[in-house]
Amino acid sequence: MCLTLLQQEFKAGKLEPQPGCNMEQTLEAKLSKELSDIREDAGTLCLSELHYLNSPLIMALCGN
Repeated sequence: MCLTLLQQEFKAGKLEPQPGCNMEQTLEAKLSKELSDIREDAGTLCLSELHYLNSPLIMALCGN
């Protein structure tokens, strides 16, 4: 789901709360999941496209 759409649903009061959560907590959880998915996709793309001797890639893989 698009981040903007989540924010619009929240502002309109149409965001269905997850069990045990209020609307704010639900929004935060859904936004965090979307951003995590984006980060995962970017990381996968970097691993497939960057040269294995790319310095920032090496640092990221080493955890530095």
